Amino acid sequence: TVEDKSIDISSGADQWTDVFSYDHYVGSTWDRDAEGYGVTYKNDTMRNDIVRAKVAHDSEYVYFYVETAEALTSHEDKAWMRLFLDTDSTGESTNWEGFEYIVNRINPADGKCTIERLTGSDDSGAWTYEAVGEAAYTVEGNILQIAIPREAIGFADHEVNLNFKWVVQLVIHLDLERMNLKKNLCTI
Repeated sequence: TVEDKSIDISSGADQWTDVFSYDHYVGSTWDRDAEGYGVTYKNDTMRNDIVRAKVAHDSEYVYFYVETAEALTSHEDKAWMRLFLDTDSTGESTNWEGFEYIVNRINPADGKCTIERLTGSDDSGAWTYEAVGEAAYTVEGNILQIAIPREAIGFADHEVNLNFKWVVQLVIHLDLERMNLKKNLCTI
């Protein structure tokens, strides 16, 4: 559900109260140290326990809201608060596991984050990206808000219809198996 509503990302969370909320349980960032079948699953790098996500749009922007159980870590942290966007319901565009765009693969700075489109892979099999724009973002305590220009993600002239996934601590770029072992994610 994508609500039709303008958001001022420099204002507080109150403006989001009437927007549908995707809630996630608290406590998904515990340290992991367990024996599996022939492998040990160990990860003590978890942070930013996602508890709530929301999305809205107006004629110019798609707005994202994510809330964590405690204050967000620094935007300078490795693999900080990445947002994956699936904007093509046909699955025909170049994508990774259905997602065509990634926000914050490159750490944000100066109130701006980079929006990248996945373009395929190089000769080594590594994914390649193309910067398609910038989005403004704000952080206040445990709340991150992002305003993405609609035109940057292909919604300049048609209805907003998307899926999104917040991923924290993805240490290996676009490796599905590792994503499921060493991350905190919230798929919507």
